[in-house]
Amino acid sequence: MQQRDMTKAELARQLGKWPQQLNEVLRDKNPKNIGDKFARQIEDVLGAEKYWLDKEDDDIQLQEMDTSVEGVYLRAIQAAIEFTKARKNWMDSRTMAIRSVEDFFKCWLSDAQLELLPPIGRFDYSLSSHTAGQLSVNLFIPMPGFSTWNIPPFEDERPDFLVVALPPRSGASGVGFYVVSKPDYLDIAKAFKADFVSINLDKSYCEGDSVYLHVSGKTERSFIAVAHQKELIMQLWHKPEVKMWTSEKIKQHEKTE
Repeated sequence: MQQRDMTKAELARQLGKWPQQLNEVLRDKNPKNIGDKFARQIEDVLGAEKYWLDKEDDDIQLQEMDTSVEGVYLRAIQAAIEFTKARKNWMDSRTMAIRSVEDFFKCWLSDAQLELLPPIGRFDYSLSSHTAGQLSVNLFIPMPGFSTWNIPPFEDERPDFLVVALPPRSGASGVGFYVVSKPDYLDIAKAFKADFVSINLDKSYCEGDSVYLHVSGKTERSFIAVAHQKELIMQLWHKPEVKMWTSEKIKQHEKTE
């Protein structure tokens, strides 16, 4: 419409529709869907090729791009500017997210009556409890592009517990913490023949009392760890109940249930 300097009223007239009918389709919020017949009619009135409305916006933009040397060069400059802005927004958002999760984790530890001590060495947290003495903890907050936790090479730098913070499934609120003890994360690394733990955020989430952790290593094997929280933070000194299942085993389990 803009390219053809056409008003809504003129388009509605040529389509044989009332202006309010067209407004229902063109409104920004909750636009009304249109059928195949109406889509072909719009294309015909606008002089667009058939099925033009069925294409993704990116496909249309590529067709309409200036392919001259100058056009390609200017697009590259614009893309670089947009990338720089997006990268800054991503870094700022990541920093804010990490601080928020860390604050939430500290509050959770305090509520569990675990005393926070000054961190030692590479440990994010040092904790003290009446039953377990002093414990070391590293908090891992996986994010796109930063989803790998490297296992410290030296024994005295390895934390007693690795805690993975995961987002809930869509529609839920809060952050879930998956607690894995040193023997467990070393077993995971051994199983994957890797010196790191990589978290796939697309398949990792928390739901209710369970956390589903999709991890992989150099061998590209994948497991889903099901950890029932059950006051895990209050029982950090006990080995959490963790099941490492392959996705095939989980499917069999679900089928049996």
